[in-house]
Amino acid sequence: MKSHQTIIDKATYLASSPERVFDLLEARAEVREPGRFVVDDVEIEKALLQTRDPLVSLALAKFCLSVDTAKALFGLFTVFLR
Repeated sequence: MKSHQTIIDKATYLASSPERVFDLLEARAEVREPGRFVVDDVEIEKALLQTRDPLVSLALAKFCLSVDTAKALFGLFTVFLR
């Protein structure tokens, strides 16, 4: 079951401008240890991938915590480069 805070965090990311999302992901990366994340992080990253916004995708590429997000981005960037 999703926590109340997870729902709020996900909504905050999705309602924010791409520039704000970049800042939020950067700040999150500064406080997390490399390779350590929680399920909520993965869910937020999956939702952000669906926006298909180039700046959000760049932020995810730079600051993602999930290997699955990185793998999904690799496929997404090949679409941007075509």
